[in-house]
Amino acid sequence: MAADSGGGWPFRRSLEEDPAEEATFPSSEECAAWLKEGLSGLQQTPPEGRLGNVCLSLAGRGLRQLVLLCDFTKLLLLDVSHNKLSSLYPVRLAANLVRLDARNNQIESAAELSANPKLEHVDLSNNHITALGDWQFNLRLRVLRLAGNRITSLKEGCLDRNSLLRELDICNNAIDSLEYLPHLKCLDTLSVSNNQLKSLEGIQRAPHVVVLHAEGNKLESLEPLGLGRNGLLRKLHIQENLGLEQPLQLSPLKSTEALQSLQVSPGPMASFPHWRLHCVHMLPQLLQIDDVPVTAEERFAAAEAFGDVLYAQRRVWEAIIPDEPFVDRRLLKLHEPKATDPTDPLLAPDT
Repeated sequence: MAADSGGGWPFRRSLEEDPAEEATFPSSEECAAWLKEGLSGLQQTPPEGRLGNVCLSLAGRGLRQLVLLCDFTKLLLLDVSHNKLSSLYPVRLAANLVRLDARNNQIESAAELSANPKLEHVDLSNNHITALGDWQFNLRLRVLRLAGNRITSLKEGCLDRNSLLRELDICNNAIDSLEYLPHLKCLDTLSVSNNQLKSLEGIQRAPHVVVLHAEGNKLESLEPLGLGRNGLLRKLHIQENLGLEQPLQLSPLKSTEALQSLQVSPGPMASFPHWRLHCVHMLPQLLQIDDVPVTAEERFAAAEAFGDVLYAQRRVWEAIIPDEPFVDRRLLKLHEPKATDPTDPLLAPDT
């Protein structure tokens, strides 16, 4: 059951020990009001089966410490986002905690959460964390979000025992390699966007990834995706990679037969002539490019412009007239204005 909100508050005890910091702590009345507003989810709690609140939201309260959580050890869901926390103490006391939202704080480490074995969903985005962290004691973890932190390498961390992890978000950091990406056989959503990656080498350790966000990096090649170890990949984001300039660089994706959606623009590849038709021809499995469905007309135009007969025509031309460059006249048709139908009164020219 929720603890009494009387005068024995840990907040007040802290103030008595250090009156100089009184301005940094809310009053007992404020705490009581926040708890009244933030507590919810009244239900029986283990192990005694007593009634208690299992959900607590303290988002956006300007908190620097969570001392009041000492009185709430039965929580299942905790939201302390948008505060000024530098530590997660004493979240470890909520041993049954399943979901934690602590984004937009000043937290430097997730080590405190090793004592919360039932955690399934953790959001620590936009903090001051510098390492992936050791999550070997959080075996039920399914979603881990560490976007917008200060992580430079995946070497200092452990996710090898988190076989249930489905989503990992490490975007907006300073990671330069996926070499130390743990082997995550159940991972289906991986976000590594807006880092310093020059290669996706290491992505093979997530063989069942379905959605991959790799935009905003320094990628020059997609070769690791062409090794046949990411056969379930359906949605790929590679926009805003300055090293991906030509559709030919997408050729490794031919082996990703499940790929349905590709996000290319904005990016230099979108400036390549007829880039979209190149993509349609090279990757016929695609259903969408830049969230726009691939039409039957595009497939026909791509087949007409870049069909297999092109190679044969080029060989004949170069054998007969080697001094003149070969011009694919089918591409010129893409620039020709469409002829109007003289029988259509709306399209017929004025007489």
